[in-house]
Amino acid sequence: MSTISQPFRAKGYSRIICSLLMILVVIFVVVPGPLSAQEEEPQIQVLTGRLSDGEIMHYLLADLQQGDTLYVEISNVSGNLDPAALLMVPDTFTEELLQQMRAEVAQRAEAGEDPMRALREVILANVLVGNDNFGASSAAAFAYEIPEDGDYLLLALEALTNETAGEYRLVVGINAPDILTGQGRSTGAQIAVLDEEASGIATAVQEIQGKLTTEQHNWFYDIPHVNEGDTFYAYVEATSGDLRPQLELRDYSGRTVSMANANGQQTFAALERPVGAQTENHRLVVTACCADTGGSSGEYRLLIGTNEPLVLSGEATPSGRPLVVGPQTVTVRAELHQITGVDQKAENYGGVYYIQLDWHDPTQAFNPDECLCNFKTFLGPGFNKLVSDENLIWPSFNIANQQDNRWIQNQGIVVQANGNMTYFERFTTTLQAPDFNFRAFPFDTQQFYLHIDSLFPQTFFQFEGPIELSEVGPQLGEEEWQVTEYSTETSNIDGIGQVPNSRFSFGFRANRHLNFYIMRIFVPTILIIVVSYFTFFLKDYSKRIDVTSANLLVFVAFNFTISNELPRLGYLTFLDAMLASVFVVTALMVAFNVYLRRLELNGKEERARKIDSYTLWVYPMLYLIGGVVLTVYFLLPEYWSNFVAIFS
Repeated sequence: MSTISQPFRAKGYSRIICSLLMILVVIFVVVPGPLSAQEEEPQIQVLTGRLSDGEIMHYLLADLQQGDTLYVEISNVSGNLDPAALLMVPDTFTEELLQQMRAEVAQRAEAGEDPMRALREVILANVLVGNDNFGASSAAAFAYEIPEDGDYLLLALEALTNETAGEYRLVVGINAPDILTGQGRSTGAQIAVLDEEASGIATAVQEIQGKLTTEQHNWFYDIPHVNEGDTFYAYVEATSGDLRPQLELRDYSGRTVSMANANGQQTFAALERPVGAQTENHRLVVTACCADTGGSSGEYRLLIGTNEPLVLSGEATPSGRPLVVGPQTVTVRAELHQITGVDQKAENYGGVYYIQLDWHDPTQAFNPDECLCNFKTFLGPGFNKLVSDENLIWPSFNIANQQDNRWIQNQGIVVQANGNMTYFERFTTTLQAPDFNFRAFPFDTQQFYLHIDSLFPQTFFQFEGPIELSEVGPQLGEEEWQVTEYSTETSNIDGIGQVPNSRFSFGFRANRHLNFYIMRIFVPTILIIVVSYFTFFLKDYSKRIDVTSANLLVFVAFNFTISNELPRLGYLTFLDAMLASVFVVTALMVAFNVYLRRLELNGKEERARKIDSYTLWVYPMLYLIGGVVLTVYFLLPEYWSNFVAIFS
């Protein structure tokens, strides 16, 4: 058995070895080698950036090969950015070309064409390939077969038809169709290189004008972000007054990291700070030197920049992205819906108000594709969660003349996709009215106010309140008063620290409906005066004494009856003086009639008649002169002052 099987086994092994050799030959001939497979492997690069204020990022695609397919996809990462991507031949893109494209799209849309169709046609007519919207989202993507070897320019920009901003994710690939499905992953390839100079982000310079006084001797500017490797520059110079400015750069914790003109010997200051690592939330402080020697004041010009040494000499030209977050302009709207009551004695009033604050916060912008909506509303718990978010700085406020709890019927914040914010609130409260002046009561016109003070310094929020946005409701529910006019005003108040806060004031003027006072006070008083005058036609002085005494008692009772309607003040009003004058004259009439009766009883009747003959015209003249004096003194104080000045 063994001698027969050995040749058989050797022959079998030979066949197996030959078969394996044949398979290896086929593999090496038919299947590409490892090097060839590597050459065909897709190349993918992932980049990130931010677009704002009409910026255009320029990416240079160097040495692309004919026959390869370029895949590009750009999508929103933050904000409401609606990105677009365009591929062009280098050196053919200009800002004028972009403006022409936008103008042509607008012109064709006005002519009745579909704006999106016009946009696509205009883009394709001016670039090699481009895309503004891809699929159902705001992302942009395209595939393009390279027609010839060479360099190409890829532009990343906001949509040509919308004003949007935010961070983006840009994926560029060669022979990588997965990019169009959103599944492209970086392979470490370097296909696109950002040209910072052409994109306008290599340098940035911002110019700011300001003013310092002996009361407000410093001002600060928040710098939210400086890139790693950049060099920060700042320069300030006095443009008026005797200002000697100091510059101080502080980090997020308040530590001073750089300072210039510390001794205050110069009228300018300049500092330079290389940034080793990315910095966040620095603060630049401009101070008028020197508080311990009386200080200085005046206007100044401040230049802030990155990677631009000309800032140090004050010769740099503003360009690029703003570095300083300036005060957000907050538009305030106030509506008076109802006057619930006016307390003259406490000098306050109750009111139902609606207030609305509008401002822009780019950090709150969002991608509409995430919620399929263009705005979000936060009420109740959602509102509390939003305003408690440490990343949200909203123009929270205090009502300065509030005297009681503020009963809020409803409040909330509406956030639009582009970062426009609207806060609204309807509330009822009691408000102080310290400007009440009742000298002319009841012909007085009173000034009522609502003072809204920002809790943040003016460097964060600046209130503005155009009069056309505010209004007074048609049905205020207050029967005693009628509103004659209203106004709005913005001003600055002393805030916490050395930086003022912004104030918005809504004021209205109101006077009284006089029907009540005419019928309840003036008509009865005139009747008392007339009745007293009629007694002078009686020749019986005893009867006259009885009638005038009765009138005096009636007047006393009347005075007590209306006393609750009169404000208790530390000074006289027109009505106080009028009632007191009538009371005194009525009392004098009683005494005068008693005097005439005594003359009659003492046998001097003829003398009494002669004196009495003057009362028919002296009595009305006395009231007439007294009425004129009271009117001028209380109702026309400016004429009274002129009258006194003439005879003084």
